[in-house]
Amino acid sequence: MKVRLDIDVDEFIRLQEAQKRVELLNIVNGESSHVMMIFDEEAQAMQSARNSSRMLEKANEATATGTTILVKYTE
Repeated sequence: MKVRLDIDVDEFIRLQEAQKRVELLNIVNGESSHVMMIFDEEAQAMQSARNSSRMLEKANEATATGTTILVKYTE
């Protein structure tokens, strides 16, 4: 579980850094809508990766549970 927490912290830090870059680019370029679109796509991609990771963890847990049940039935 600690590894999972480390990944989430790293992702949070990357999101904060990306948001700071967006803010700086907004000040410099004044093209907020285009920059925000890029940031939104990155944030959506990161959320999708987190969702996929959670689904894989649940699938692994379900597989382990199923295997345990089947082993108990064979005894």
